[in-house]
Amino acid sequence: ILDFGICRSIVREFSVLINEKKEKLINYYTSTSLCLSVIFGLCAALIIFVFFSLYAELTSDTLVFSKKTIYLVSISVFFNIVNLSILSIFEGKHLINISSLLRSIYSLFFLGIPALIIIKYNTKNLETIIFSIAIIKMVQFLISLLVLIIKTKGLKFVFFKKIAIKLIRFGKWVTVSNLISVIMSYGDRFIMGYFLKPNSLVNYSISSDLIQKGNSIMSLL
Repeated sequence: ILDFGICRSIVREFSVLINEKKEKLINYYTSTSLCLSVIFGLCAALIIFVFFSLYAELTSDTLVFSKKTIYLVSISVFFNIVNLSILSIFEGKHLINISSLLRSIYSLFFLGIPALIIIKYNTKNLETIIFSIAIIKMVQFLISLLVLIIKTKGLKFVFFKKIAIKLIRFGKWVTVSNLISVIMSYGDRFIMGYFLKPNSLVNYSISSDLIQKGNSIMSLL
């Protein structure tokens, strides 16, 4: 939801440009896509910060939703959205090998770091864990950006209004679709989260996720 459909728009538009062999336009779309992802990333971080700040006030849950925790989550969301946009650029350019390699590296070497921190330092401090996630997301973004700069000749960070409008027009419908999907999938957790303690909600979420994963397996088969 929070990328406002930009990732899907990038893949679609770049695929068209690649097929039509419009190399000059590809660089224009790359720079504009990056600028848009930064703008949307900042908007998403602001939305997350405001939402969880209000939620913390309503529930008086300053343990889980402390100011520092909310700041760190917002920063993580920003870097994650920009990074996903860069990976979408690779996919749109038909550089699936690079996109798949980066996603594999991030999954193998980065996703397990918060768990290792918990095991090694025997910590249950939520701020420490989320801080490690924020650092990981920032490192992922920097790696993806470096690879993009290396793979894109003559890349300049400029913004083209017409290209941005074209990307947003397609992305807005993707956002609506994603929003409805998330509300249908996770609406019950938001409602129950208001009445239940975090531990009780975790038990419910795990059970619900296991059922959904089972349905996903059947769909794939």
